[in-house]
Amino acid sequence: MAPLVDELAVAPLPEDREDVIGRFVSDVVRAVRDLGLTRRIADAKSRLQRLDPGADPDAYRAAFEALLQMEAERRTLRESA
Repeated sequence: MAPLVDELAVAPLPEDREDVIGRFVSDVVRAVRDLGLTRRIADAKSRLQRLDPGADPDAYRAAFEALLQMEAERRTLRESA
């Protein structure tokens, strides 16, 4: 994340009006959060595929619930755009 923050810190803003800058910043933060959630969801799906629900149903259920929670968070984030 540090390289992204450094790049954004020196990037020129597309507008100089205060009301537009606020929206721009919100959109950038939302996009970064979405990207992070998308990566975490991919990792969670991969982890879930490696689990054996018959051998450890509690671990499988916990991993599945965590995946559902992340997907719900991403859906909420996208709907707020």
